[in-house]
Amino acid sequence: MSAQENWSGGPGRLGGVNAVLRLPNGSIDIAAYAAVAHRQRTAAIASSMLSAVRFIREAWATIAVRRAHKQTAAGKPCG
Repeated sequence: MSAQENWSGGPGRLGGVNAVLRLPNGSIDIAAYAAVAHRQRTAAIASSMLSAVRFIREAWATIAVRRAHKQTAAGKPCG
């Protein structure tokens, strides 16, 4: 990333630190913020998809266990 971080309040400041990504000429680096937002969006989508897959796997496992239990109760061999 070509941006530099400029910290307001200096390095000894306590509490919240505000950082601004800037280009070497001092202007705000909009492309750096766009890249950060894109990475965060991609991570959120990936997390949502993994959560959905996990839910589907759990539901499928529950169905399989219930099916096996019904077959065992009916005297049918599992498999």
